[in-house]
Amino acid sequence: MQSGTSASGDVNKYDGDGRLTRTSIQYQYGSETFIHYYLNSSVLGLAVSKLDSNGQRQESYVYAGGKKIATASPWQAVWTHEDPVTGSHGISITQGYYGADAEFNADGVNVGFAEPTSPGAEDSGFKYPEVAGGMGCSVGNPNCVTVFLDGIEMHDWGSVAHLIDIGAVRPCPNNDCGPHVAPDKNGNPLLTPLTTNPKTGQQGYWPNGPNGLGLIPGTMGNPRFVTVSTGGHQTLEWGWLTYQNQKVWTLLSNSYAGSDYFEPEPQGPAAGSFLDCFDKSGLATTSVEGQYGNGTHFTKESADLLLDIHSNEPETSLSLLAVTLMNENTKFDITVSPNTNPRHGIDAPRDWWDVGPFGLNLHYVVTAIVTGRVSMNGLEPDKIFGKEVVKDQRFTGDPLANGRMAARYHQAVGGKTDRQKAINYAGREGRGDSWDSFHGLFERFFGCYGRK
Repeated sequence: MQSGTSASGDVNKYDGDGRLTRTSIQYQYGSETFIHYYLNSSVLGLAVSKLDSNGQRQESYVYAGGKKIATASPWQAVWTHEDPVTGSHGISITQGYYGADAEFNADGVNVGFAEPTSPGAEDSGFKYPEVAGGMGCSVGNPNCVTVFLDGIEMHDWGSVAHLIDIGAVRPCPNNDCGPHVAPDKNGNPLLTPLTTNPKTGQQGYWPNGPNGLGLIPGTMGNPRFVTVSTGGHQTLEWGWLTYQNQKVWTLLSNSYAGSDYFEPEPQGPAAGSFLDCFDKSGLATTSVEGQYGNGTHFTKESADLLLDIHSNEPETSLSLLAVTLMNENTKFDITVSPNTNPRHGIDAPRDWWDVGPFGLNLHYVVTAIVTGRVSMNGLEPDKIFGKEVVKDQRFTGDPLANGRMAARYHQAVGGKTDRQKAINYAGREGRGDSWDSFHGLFERFFGCYGRK
């Protein structure tokens, strides 16, 4: 039997008595992944073990009164609890953690833990331009913008954005990196490349050398003509001077001293930009002793990814997604290599690795997919988990798909509050402390950020 409406689906196989014997996820062209077999007891009529494709035992099951009460693996033991009156369901692990994962009403319908939410604002229809290498961007997409770094086409826009954020590179004025006509010493037009003046640090066109007349782009694309004094301590810039109530177009002096480079007066980041909101929210300066999640590493690339995930999975809040991303991936690296969850220097079996920027645990998430607790609708396994999962190899999937599955898994693990959902996702109480420290900062950030 196959289920699923996307390009891949869950494939379950049963024996003649209707007992589940095999599960897998199948790609649209027929190949399969995450294959598991179930060993059934003829006495109980129930599965007592789950095996991987090589026949190695992955889980063992314990029953009482015909109901499964525990799942044991080499790495964890999970106990299930059910309220005999309401049927509400929860789980606990050997470390003592307990979390509810299903809540039923009087009609036996699982109503979950979240309060009903009002519909989001109507989509304005405006689509932000995507950048080459971004989510769903391709050569044939007219909305994509190609990015070049020093004349080389870049497919990893996130890395370029990060370099811009930290000041290592500068964007070309008005996204135009080509040469422009600028006047030579005799006033004749000369095609001149875009360079940085070594004496002033200004980006522009300098056909007459660093001390001569040059052209720098101004606001709204209007050029400004600039010259640097031979003494090296002032620039002369063409501009309007008010003299006796009359505006005069002339060279204006802009003096500076004590530095080899001209440093213009500092200007704050644009309101609503990443840097503006990063600073105002407190994320730029907040780290908490004893917590490995650190808001100071937050990036524009991660912020935009979180907005994209939330727009597709609005039932999971931005602050919950952000706190999870920060803890599962402390450097906000959206192509981070898998966490092999080693113990005593020995890697866990691959089925227990955490993959992608949101650290999706292959065992728990695939189990949730196969059992129907999490929908695969609109998503594909190779986008969620990567085309291949190899130790120390960068994530080969789609960060957006990985995040969308994380959003759905947050809802599957349950919790009456976002704080509890964060704990349930991680399976440890310490995640609650991180939530307490950072969720308010992320809420302030996304209340400010306008994706500029």
